[in-house]
Amino acid sequence: MLPEQRRAFAVKLQKNSPAGYQGAVFTTTGDFHTSLSIQSDRINGNMVRALMSGEKPFPDFRAMGFKHVILSNGRETWDIDLRN
Repeated sequence: MLPEQRRAFAVKLQKNSPAGYQGAVFTTTGDFHTSLSIQSDRINGNMVRALMSGEKPFPDFRAMGFKHVILSNGRETWDIDLRN
């Protein structure tokens, strides 16, 4: 996926937030838009663990060219490194 396509993907997620993420802010960062940031007061440690274990249905961010997914609820932040 090209950098602009990753940025457009974040905009699409913003408009059509997955279940449990309504009101979340989705942005990309980095020169090639390789980090996806998701900010929502609903994000918690259990949700992050479910995402990392594959329990929560989410797109394959690694296949899209993202290197990091950063989740934050404003108090805590989790950085999931997809390069491994």
